[in-house]
Amino acid sequence: MSTSNHIWEASGPGGVPPSGRTLGAVFVRPLWVALTFIAAFAALAVWIRGGGQPPGDVAGLAEVHRHSTRLLALLARWITHLGDVATVGGLTLSLGGFLAWRGRRRDALRLVSSVVGAGITAAVIKQLVERQRPHLFPWLISEGGYSFPSGHSTGSMALALALAVAAWNARPGKAIAAVAVASAAVVGLSRLELGVHYPSDVAAGWLVAGAVVLTATWLDRRLVFGRSDAVCEDETRGRAAQRTATE
Repeated sequence: MSTSNHIWEASGPGGVPPSGRTLGAVFVRPLWVALTFIAAFAALAVWIRGGGQPPGDVAGLAEVHRHSTRLLALLARWITHLGDVATVGGLTLSLGGFLAWRGRRRDALRLVSSVVGAGITAAVIKQLVERQRPHLFPWLISEGGYSFPSGHSTGSMALALALAVAAWNARPGKAIAAVAVASAAVVGLSRLELGVHYPSDVAAGWLVAGAVVLTATWLDRRLVFGRSDAVCEDETRGRAAQRTATE
């Protein structure tokens, strides 16, 4: 009989979290994906820093504005606060503390470090690129600072992806991951509805979040658990074969 670990429970020798022991099933070769994200983000940042305008930025924002309604504007004003520093920070500390209390310290450390790392990266890049916010349409909220990348998109997606990694191997984990990532995506779209970001700002925030979380996952797998990608993939294949044999 097979059993599923509850999302918040630790298992194994020394309280090693179940998600930490089966990260090969979460992301295959996460470093390569992270490097791809980094390369795409770097190319976009250099282009914009040099005065370039990604195709679709103006047209995409205009299309969002064209389909805007009073209800969408009202929802965007509320949803965007899910990406505020205070909200993301509070949720990160709460989830990290809860994971640590349940004995999943590795997951807690990875989640907190991913969100903090993504936030710092976005803040530094903003100052380096110095992209002005769009002024194509009247803003629906008051904002300051530079535009690229979107800090709300970065923070909310980093938290969502880090939570997805922590939850993935548990029975309700995939549903939690889907809801978290979808919520973060809606936060990013709200920034377009409010008129304070270009689409490329939001996309760049998601790339930063993905790169940081994947890098943290790879470091956790390689350095903390001392296993190579090949070993993780072999374990994943073995578990899949066992599940097939028992069905």
